[in-house]
Amino acid sequence: MKNMQFSIFSIYILSICIGLSSQSWMMMWMSLEVNLLSFIFIILSSPSFLSIESTMKYFMIQSLGSLILLCALSMSSFFNSNFDMYAVIPLTALMLKSGIAPLHSWVPNILKNFPTLPFFLFLTMQKLVPTFILFSSWFNMLWLIILMNIIIGSISAIIFSSFKTIMLFSSINNIGWMFLSMNNITLFMMFFSVYLLMNFIMMKFINNNNVNWITQIKSFNIFSKMTLFTVLSSMSGLPPFMGFLPKWIIIKNTFFQIPMIVITGLLCSVLTLFFYFKMMLSMIILSSSHLKWKIKNTTNSSFFLMMNFLTPFLFLILT
Repeated sequence: MKNMQFSIFSIYILSICIGLSSQSWMMMWMSLEVNLLSFIFIILSSPSFLSIESTMKYFMIQSLGSLILLCALSMSSFFNSNFDMYAVIPLTALMLKSGIAPLHSWVPNILKNFPTLPFFLFLTMQKLVPTFILFSSWFNMLWLIILMNIIIGSISAIIFSSFKTIMLFSSINNIGWMFLSMNNITLFMMFFSVYLLMNFIMMKFINNNNVNWITQIKSFNIFSKMTLFTVLSSMSGLPPFMGFLPKWIIIKNTFFQIPMIVITGLLCSVLTLFFYFKMMLSMIILSSSHLKWKIKNTTNSSFFLMMNFLTPFLFLILT
């Protein structure tokens, strides 16, 4: 069983590598399909009634996106024009498949029932191939996609109190920042590495503590709350935590090229800070008196705390 899971995960990683390195549209489409099938096997490796139902819905939406993309690729007019109906069709298909705003409405209801690993992979690795295709093929429309994702991702998360839903809308917001970093491969690698690490830490924390809602924070001990506070601060881009530095370098490198988009991103970051601070405030207010002084230090929590504080300084030395 473990060998089978390893093989499926290897195929999953290989499909992403093929998609990123392909020069042919048909190879990109095939890599997306192999990626979809292997991802579904990963979801079903820890099945439950809700996850199976969500997997079926996910497969239907992905199949629709794949069908639209294949039909668009078969139209010769797509290759002869930069901006017409045939150019917009594959763009729409890729945005639908990856859950990029404004075609993201299906994401929260389906992804909330995914197991931890597939949920983490959807937030991170599943975004790589579609975003690279969008960046390389629709650069002239990219500013609109960036604005929609930054604005919608910031505004939508305010009304939710579920950790997973907030992380989903945070990932939509970060897609916009990811596009802004793609002009510089080093900057993109830095941003994506930090984004990958922060989502991994957050999902590890949610999985270890079996927590889904903000109100559940009240039963945490002090050290767990400190860990969660630093992770949320980093994900919100609050200095001097790990998540701040990549965004600061993106702002510094792109401000004079596209000032209005960067200013919009900064204003929306204030909203992002708001819903993360809402979670932090709940963590402080909903403190449990009987666990208040019980500090259960764990190796993982100590490691996460240390990384949050030290990583920005390492990036400063390297850059």
